[in-house]
Amino acid sequence: MTSTNTRTDATILNQTFTYQNSTHSYTIKWCSLGDAKLPPLIFIHGTPWSSRVWVPFALSLSRKFHVYLFDNPGFGESPLELAFPGTTTTTTTTTTTTSLDRMTELDADLARQSEVFAALFKSWEGEWHRGDDRAHVVAHDHAGLMSLRANLLHGCRYASLCLIDVVAIGPFGQPLFEVVAENPRQFEQLPDMAFEGILESYIRNAAFQPLSRDVMEMLKAPWLKQGGKSGQ
Repeated sequence: MTSTNTRTDATILNQTFTYQNSTHSYTIKWCSLGDAKLPPLIFIHGTPWSSRVWVPFALSLSRKFHVYLFDNPGFGESPLELAFPGTTTTTTTTTTTTSLDRMTELDADLARQSEVFAALFKSWEGEWHRGDDRAHVVAHDHAGLMSLRANLLHGCRYASLCLIDVVAIGPFGQPLFEVVAENPRQFEQLPDMAFEGILESYIRNAAFQPLSRDVMEMLKAPWLKQGGKSGQ
């Protein structure tokens, strides 16, 4: 399924992939750039990023590779996964039930994200120019875990796998994410100015060198749009 976009940016995610398993449905936004006859190269982002983090690399490497970009469920342009009725965890008290329901809704379960990535990966395989082509994969942060699970558990075979500052063995997670997980509604209710301040501080702390204002605004944009706080 393909949607159109009037913008000329080659990295705009103008393709849509849908997937369902026994508990959830997913809508993944993606795009590809470069000659389809060139070797495939897939970039996978981590938390709290989106495919925008790869834009300069994708544009440069698209001269020698057929580059794929996508947003994981609940990140950037891809909406949150949708749980089917009967899959939500509840408890006996009303207050706790509401909190756990919301936490479950926002839970970016990495096993499920790995399964979705594997399905997306396999949907691309048929497009590759030669039947024996394998993709090069570049993974950052928790995408390291995703790419490894896709390979080991879901049969995705790569030409190479480049892991950058990855999260693959638990326990892991920033203290900020733990606070957000415990109080998701309070986090969503933060004033926009406070939310943007936390977001910019996190991005700045993760960068090896100071980022230009243009790059900072590009990385913040998916989270500052309407519904961005909740991954909508």
